[in-house]
Amino acid sequence: MDNRATVESFLACWSVQDVEMTVAHVHDDLVYALYISEAALPYGGETRGKDNVRTVLYAILAEFDYLHYAPEIVSIEGEVIRVTAAFVYHHRRAGENLTGTKRMVFQLEDGLIIRIDEYHDAAKVEAFMRLAAQRTEADEVTSPPELPKARRRRFSPR
Repeated sequence: MDNRATVESFLACWSVQDVEMTVAHVHDDLVYALYISEAALPYGGETRGKDNVRTVLYAILAEFDYLHYAPEIVSIEGEVIRVTAAFVYHHRRAGENLTGTKRMVFQLEDGLIIRIDEYHDAAKVEAFMRLAAQRTEADEVTSPPELPKARRRRFSPR
């Protein structure tokens, strides 16, 4: 698999929230740098090692559901691939949505991802997380909306 295909496959696996298939694309010595304050997100900052990153990815999915995730490769320069992604994350406990875009820079080595630098609007994410924490602490959480039940359709032969 070439570098582009590796990153595309990584992104496709993450978009369906499959952590195990996602980490199949990374080097054992992966460095994942999420440029968000650790005060806002306990997994913000830099995480080293495939197993530790796996734990972080599961923690992210425990906290957020990805309602919309649309990554797009914007440039490829040898072993470096830049991606932008539009997203809508649903905070499971607070019941609120965080909408935005992020940038990711992937570095590859020997066909595997060795480093990911992920850039969000840090001030926006940190403010959102303060709101979510406040709502959670005050027990002002909302249940997810009930999905409408499908109408029963009766088969009528013509």
